[in-house]
Amino acid sequence: DAGHSINQGFGWGHVAGVLVGDTFSDRACVRVVGLHQPPMSGIACSSHRGTKFASSIVLSGGYECDDDKGDTFEYTGEGGNDFLSTKLQT
Repeated sequence: DAGHSINQGFGWGHVAGVLVGDTFSDRACVRVVGLHQPPMSGIACSSHRGTKFASSIVLSGGYECDDDKGDTFEYTGEGGNDFLSTKLQT
């Protein structure tokens, strides 16, 4: 997407050139700029001193119960869609 740098790496904290509220056309774009590494998973996680943390969450409309209000959201998925047959949340 316009105005964003490519391959900044993945980690914690601010990503140069990305502002709160920026939107991206697809998941590949957030991966390219270094915001969210997993190509399918909605939650990217890292560990620090034995504790697991979510470093990013992608809302893609793939879970029918997700509720995105813009400044808050309820995320109901992570690995619960049947991609091979029904495409429905399981």
